[in-house]
Amino acid sequence: MMSNNITEMGIDALVYSFQQRMQLLLKQEAGKHQMDAEPTWVLDIIENEIMPAVEKIVDWEPTDDEMIAGNTCGTPWHDGCK
Repeated sequence: MMSNNITEMGIDALVYSFQQRMQLLLKQEAGKHQMDAEPTWVLDIIENEIMPAVEKIVDWEPTDDEMIAGNTCGTPWHDGCK
Protein backbone atom coordinates (compact mmCIF):
# COMPACT_ATOMS: atom_id res chain seq x y z
CA MET A 1 0.00 0.00 0.00
CA MET A 2 1.38 3.39 -1.00
CA SER A 3 1.53 6.00 1.73
CA ASN A 4 0.11 9.48 1.25
CA ASN A 5 2.67 10.81 3.72
CA ILE A 6 5.16 12.88 1.72
CA THR A 7 7.93 12.11 4.21
CA GLU A 8 7.59 8.41 3.36
CA MET A 9 7.30 8.72 -0.44
CA GLY A 10 10.07 7.93 -2.87
CA ILE A 11 11.03 10.45 -5.53
CA ASP A 12 8.78 8.94 -8.22
CA ALA A 13 5.69 8.90 -6.01
CA LEU A 14 6.34 12.38 -4.66
CA VAL A 15 6.84 13.96 -8.09
CA TYR A 16 3.72 12.20 -9.44
CA SER A 17 1.65 13.34 -6.44
CA PHE A 18 2.96 16.88 -6.87
CA GLN A 19 1.98 16.83 -10.55
CA GLN A 20 -1.55 15.63 -9.82
CA ARG A 21 -2.11 18.11 -6.99
CA MET A 22 -0.64 21.06 -8.88
CA GLN A 23 -2.84 20.37 -11.91
CA LEU A 24 -5.89 20.51 -9.64
CA LEU A 25 -4.71 23.71 -7.94
CA LEU A 26 -4.02 25.41 -11.29
CA LYS A 27 -7.56 24.60 -12.45
CA GLN A 28 -8.94 26.06 -9.22
CA GLU A 29 -6.80 29.19 -9.64
CA ALA A 30 -8.12 29.69 -13.17
CA GLY A 31 -11.64 29.96 -11.77
CA LYS A 32 -10.79 32.57 -9.16
CA HIS A 33 -11.37 36.30 -9.48
CA GLN A 34 -8.13 38.15 -10.21
CA MET A 35 -8.16 39.79 -6.77
CA ASP A 36 -8.26 36.37 -5.05
CA ALA A 37 -5.84 34.51 -7.34
CA GLU A 38 -2.09 34.11 -7.12
CA PRO A 39 -0.11 36.72 -9.06
CA THR A 40 0.00 36.02 -12.79
CA TRP A 41 3.81 35.91 -12.84
CA VAL A 42 3.80 33.14 -10.22
CA LEU A 43 1.32 31.05 -12.19
CA ASP A 44 3.29 31.65 -15.39
CA ILE A 45 6.45 30.24 -13.79
CA ILE A 46 4.57 27.22 -12.46
CA GLU A 47 2.80 26.51 -15.76
CA ASN A 48 5.65 27.30 -18.17
CA GLU A 49 8.75 26.22 -16.26
CA ILE A 50 7.98 23.97 -13.29
CA MET A 51 5.18 21.81 -14.69
CA PRO A 52 6.95 20.96 -17.97
CA ALA A 53 9.98 19.81 -15.95
CA VAL A 54 7.77 17.76 -13.61
CA GLU A 55 5.95 16.19 -16.59
CA LYS A 56 9.28 15.30 -18.19
CA ILE A 57 10.30 13.48 -14.99
CA VAL A 58 6.95 11.70 -14.55
CA ASP A 59 6.73 10.61 -18.20
CA TRP A 60 10.41 9.62 -18.59
CA GLU A 61 11.17 6.18 -19.98
CA PRO A 62 14.67 4.92 -20.68
CA THR A 63 15.82 4.68 -24.28
CA ASP A 64 17.07 1.37 -25.71
CA ASP A 65 20.63 2.69 -25.41
CA GLU A 66 20.10 3.44 -21.71
CA MET A 67 18.63 -0.01 -21.13
CA ILE A 68 21.53 -1.71 -22.91
CA ALA A 69 24.22 0.32 -21.13
CA GLY A 70 25.99 -2.00 -18.69
CA ASN A 71 23.94 -4.99 -19.86
CA THR A 72 26.23 -7.85 -20.92
CA CYS A 73 23.52 -9.50 -23.01
CA GLY A 74 23.13 -6.50 -25.30
CA THR A 75 19.34 -6.63 -25.29
CA PRO A 76 17.05 -4.25 -23.42
CA TRP A 77 15.66 -5.57 -20.14
CA HIS A 78 16.92 -9.10 -20.67
CA ASP A 79 16.31 -11.12 -17.52
CA GLY A 80 19.39 -12.36 -15.73
CA CYS A 81 21.86 -10.06 -17.43
CA LYS A 82 23.99 -7.61 -15.53
